Amino acid sequence: MIAPAVAGTITFDDVTNTGHAVLNGYGGFNWNNFLTLDTTTAYTTDGYGHGTVSLNNVAFNGFASAATISSATPFRLTGGYLTGAWNDGLKVKLVATRAGHAVYTQTFVVNTVSPTLETFNRSIVDKVVFTSGGGTTHPGPSSGSQFALDNLSFSRVVPEPSVWAMMIGGFGLVGGSMRRRGVRIGVA
Repeated sequence: MIAPAVAGTITFDDVTNTGHAVLNGYGGFNWNNFLTLDTTTAYTTDGYGHGTVSLNNVAFNGFASAATISSATPFRLTGGYLTGAWNDGLKVKLVATRAGHAVYTQTFVVNTVSPTLETFNRSIVDKVVFTSGGGTTHPGPSSGSQFALDNLSFSRVVPEPSVWAMMIGGFGLVGGSMRRRGVRIGVA
């Protein structure tokens, strides 16, 4: 049996090097093409500023390209706030995989005027790819299909202690049994 062990929310507010890529290891995840932005110093009146839920930083998909969160440790993304940076009616699609196989796909439609709390499928995965596109340009200085992401909720999953005990005990019994029978593992 697998159970949630650690839950948390990634706010991006402790990122000090805004305007750059989110570094691998942040929040215990690997990040690809997610950048951060301090919305108190730039883009205060568009979807980035409107999408700020906690303090002053949001993450976004650079150049409106696919952005990925992954981890060697299985996890569940449970929710987060999504906002269209420049486009109203922007579609943000999540494709979640485990061991290279699609587990779920979700699409959300978001706008630039306020963040939308979206609830994600709670399946156990090791990678989630975010893509965005479509919608219509909100009146303002720029256009594009980037999205802002803030307060991303997750839980990490690990086997329960009783499962670890069974695994360790079971492997010990199997190994001992194989030794008694003269079975050799890994030898051709």
